[in-house]
Amino acid sequence: MQITNGYYVKRLEQNPINHFKWIYIDSYDGELKENDNKWYFDLKFYIIQNLNLPLNIFSVSLSTQFCEITDLIINPVQISQTPTWVKQKEYCTPYTLTFNLDTNDSKFFQQLISNYKINLLFKLNIDTSILNNAKVELDQDEYDQFITECYQQEIEANFKYSNFEEKDNSQNSFNMPSTYYLNSSLGSYTNNEVVYYSLNNSVEQIDDPIKKLVEISFPSEYTIFIQKIKFIYQIVGKKQQELNYENTTPYYGNAPIVLNYGFCTYFNESSSTIENESSGINGFYSPLPCTGYYEVQIKVNFNNTTKTIKFTNNFSFKGNSDFINKKIQVSQAFINNLDYFKGVSF
Repeated sequence: MQITNGYYVKRLEQNPINHFKWIYIDSYDGELKENDNKWYFDLKFYIIQNLNLPLNIFSVSLSTQFCEITDLIINPVQISQTPTWVKQKEYCTPYTLTFNLDTNDSKFFQQLISNYKINLLFKLNIDTSILNNAKVELDQDEYDQFITECYQQEIEANFKYSNFEEKDNSQNSFNMPSTYYLNSSLGSYTNNEVVYYSLNNSVEQIDDPIKKLVEISFPSEYTIFIQKIKFIYQIVGKKQQELNYENTTPYYGNAPIVLNYGFCTYFNESSSTIENESSGINGFYSPLPCTGYYEVQIKVNFNNTTKTIKFTNNFSFKGNSDFINKKIQVSQAFINNLDYFKGVSF
């Protein structure tokens, strides 16, 4: 082959890694940063090649479980050192790619996702019109081989993603990642901020109203957009019931926060239900033996990451003896035989 205008494409002199003779993608790595439900990618593709071609000739397409993006231009870049995991360093050219992905309108992210493996599959494309204008001297067979190998290149990395955490008393913390480090060769990992929490541990066999639900400590500023509180309870001998509350007023904070049940409740004897009532007892309270659990669900933004967290905690009421003993127990009786019956006196 003759070099024309400085552009050329040559076969790899050797390739002990795979069957490709002209070009292949060894790996890719880089950062994925999340900011208000937008994903910002800064990646490098390590391509094994022996060529010199114009800029913008290569692009990649991205395929995930929730979208496909085409025509993402990649271009060569200088780096101080080739990564250790790349085998054929002498033929390695890094290509850089930066782009962002808006997940706000995706139905996939409107559901609650916990520890879900996201696959990021990139496929290589080549602009043949740029290649033809570069006038590299390849015969038709060489040209076809090179183009075919370009279109056969694909590389995948994956990472675990969550927008939902469900926590109980078995733990006291969870992670809020905002940056994911992607690596198709060594595996991906996250840069985490740790959030600590504590649930109310004094809610078993009690005869006091439940007020404190959960205390949460974020390392820095945060915004709670939505609070949902649900008590699922069953008074002994009665069917299961629910009591719900929702607050959509945003709360901005930079210190630990205690989420309480800030309502008064009243035990409705006719329906055997616990209801919110301004003249009732401050907190959630049952005067009769009762078991159940409460859920506190918040939608929070911290470190530019929005996540839904649900805390669950069991509780039980032993029943108030004064309330129970003051009740008149009425039972129904039937008289089937009036023999020897003389009358009833008061």
